[in-house]
Amino acid sequence: MKLILLSLLVTVYTMRLDPVVIEKWEGQVEPYLDACVAIADVDWNIAKNMFRNVHLPDEGSFHCYIKCLYDKLSFLNSNQELNEDVMMEKVYALTPDLLQLCVSESGPIEDICLKTYNMTRCIIKDIAD
Repeated sequence: MKLILLSLLVTVYTMRLDPVVIEKWEGQVEPYLDACVAIADVDWNIAKNMFRNVHLPDEGSFHCYIKCLYDKLSFLNSNQELNEDVMMEKVYALTPDLLQLCVSESGPIEDICLKTYNMTRCIIKDIAD
């Protein structure tokens, strides 16, 4: 059991995103970074470096930071539902299969902050090596 837990921790902490993915994703998020950090009251450095460090804290405030980004990037429609077409258009390296996988995994979640966080975590987990 300890070996399995250790293996999971090592895997989580060794995940990295391709530098091109980081550059493109940070470029999309950067215009909204300060506003969403203020709205969600999260640590600016953690938010700024979440793609570089592949670190998304599993905390309510950070969940709402991600939701704020989804709002600003039009990844949510006016009914607070995922706008899959916009995501496919804007999220570099996202494939239709990965999008559907992540939508399925987060589908039953009603809390929109948690849903967007889980979507993001699912996408990153698949794209990171």
